Amino acid sequence: MPKGPAAPQARPRRSPRASVGARNGGCSPRGSAAPTASDAALEALLARADRALAAGELVAPPGASAADLYREALRRNARDPRAAKGLEQTIDRLVSDAEGALQERHLQDAQQLADSAHAIGPEHPRVAFLLAQIGAQRERLVLDKAQHAAATGNVAGALAALDDATRGGRHSTVVEQARQQLAQQQVDERVAEAVRRGREALLHGQLIDPPAESARFFIESARALAPGDPRVQQATQELIARLQAEAGKALSAGNPDQADSWTSAAAAAGAQRADVAALRAEAQRLRASGKTDSLARLALSFNERLAAGRITDPAADSAKFYLAQLLQADPDHPTTQLARTAFDTRVLDEARGALRAQDYVLARRWLTEAHAAGADAASIGAVETAIGAAQDQAQRASYVSASSMTRTHYVEPQFPLDARRRGIDGWVDLQFVVNTDGSVGELTIVGAQPVGIFEQAALDAVRHWHYQPVMRDGQAVTQRARVRLSGCAITWTRSSRRRASAC
Repeated sequence: MPKGPAAPQARPRRSPRASVGARNGGCSPRGSAAPTASDAALEALLARADRALAAGELVAPPGASAADLYREALRRNARDPRAAKGLEQTIDRLVSDAEGALQERHLQDAQQLADSAHAIGPEHPRVAFLLAQIGAQRERLVLDKAQHAAATGNVAGALAALDDATRGGRHSTVVEQARQQLAQQQVDERVAEAVRRGREALLHGQLIDPPAESARFFIESARALAPGDPRVQQATQELIARLQAEAGKALSAGNPDQADSWTSAAAAAGAQRADVAALRAEAQRLRASGKTDSLARLALSFNERLAAGRITDPAADSAKFYLAQLLQADPDHPTTQLARTAFDTRVLDEARGALRAQDYVLARRWLTEAHAAGADAASIGAVETAIGAAQDQAQRASYVSASSMTRTHYVEPQFPLDARRRGIDGWVDLQFVVNTDGSVGELTIVGAQPVGIFEQAALDAVRHWHYQPVMRDGQAVTQRARVRLSGCAITWTRSSRRRASAC
């Protein structure tokens, strides 16, 4: 068979599809180990494959195309859904480009793109349907030419059109017989033979395949020669009835894509529009039912993972992962909404549990998950407030009164002269850290009355204080402390001495 032209490179899409491979990662409250070399290699393969897909490099160059890279990723990790979804997207792109070429009647380009898609997914229903369409269009072009020629009395032209069907190594016995019969001006016999072979193919279940030996081809060949012949019209009705019956069987078997293929063949053969519409409506209903079943399976997986405590880990088999699948399939479906509510409730419960355990870091991680999931803002805010309050209380509880410690060096506060003259009383609350050597550091003013009068004097004095180091288990440790310096018992007069008390 002569070598055809190089396969056309798939055209870039006008609007890129959403990325598959669900990026299902995210911050896990439990933490995660550093990625392994195998994980890094897989992620690199998927990234290269995504870039090749975005660039339209679907099947070329070899080894660097989207198809090759996604297949390699699938070999590395057969459980990672992103590689399979990437191959699905690659097939979809090839099929869509082939359909575009088919609509423009570029059959050779469409055939090569369809062959590339078939090499990736030989069982893919869209590929099978596309190949059937291409075969049907090839036949239709040949038959239209033959029918037009025969209708105008050009038997030689009809013969030439039928001969086109055998080019490229495609052999058809009926075409050869039709050519011989046309040459002998025995149109009636050729019609009878085509009808006979068409019925024979019907008997053997060869309705549309193989393309040049099918009932459709023989009967359409007869129609091209004698469209008004009663025998041809009867055979056509028999073909339509069988095609519709096969569509019904496919629907009963739960295969709407196969049903659509049979229905399209029946429509092309001349089936009634009402019959075609009914079959297509049933296929659509079946698809909707299949979607419901798919959502139910995803919801079951979600509930099982949630019940098992696998909320966010592992990334590709957790409740979070299956919720993302539900949202992608149908975000507004009641099943999806129930799962979303359950997830929001659970992560908020986990945050509250971490709060009760005083693990504030973990509690905030769960709140991050709640934010990302779109949980109720008021509920998130309430937990955030509770965490903040608990942390403040814990911090306050960590300070001891300075009076409970042994001070070894004291510097008296030098309160402002203006305050002395005006006879101003007041106090200053400080927090500080007693270091392991007894020195004071990390001073902080936490309150003062009146504000702006005594604070600096208090800081200047306390930073020079010294305490006996705090010992725990024979080791000196740092200790947080608090103190109030008060001038409340002092009335500043000309004859009085400055005095301050540490309360």
